[in-house]
Amino acid sequence: MKFRMIIFILAIVTVLTGCTNEVESKVTPDTGTVTLDGVTQALEDQGLKLQQIHPKGGTSPFEKLNDVTAVTFAVDSSLVSNVNVYIYVFNSEEARIEGHKDLDELLAVAKILIEPRVYENRNVMVVHFGEKADYEAIIESTIKSL
Repeated sequence: MKFRMIIFILAIVTVLTGCTNEVESKVTPDTGTVTLDGVTQALEDQGLKLQQIHPKGGTSPFEKLNDVTAVTFAVDSSLVSNVNVYIYVFNSEEARIEGHKDLDELLAVAKILIEPRVYENRNVMVVHFGEKADYEAIIESTIKSL
């Protein structure tokens, strides 16, 4: 009877192990930093449709912060499309903090009607320019979970 119980428990554990979805790490193991691919994949895993865009009419003053060039995306949503999302991937968390200071300095002199929302974690900073959208909660929770 004990033998059957042990076999039954092992079978349950095997089935449960096979049914779990292992979350792929978005962090590089050697440095502990997040990559651009990790950020975009995490956002897309949460249902956002990102399309990399290249702003027309030249460069943006927000294109480069602390010597890191942002990658700009449009977010396709059922309600909004072509919203600029800048993703900065810095070499370290300290560099990201310096980049945020650069952003604050630019915002202090820029005449922007709608204040951008900034989401940060580890070495990543995501800046959303545009009106508040439904998917901002997705961006916020995804960046916090990196």
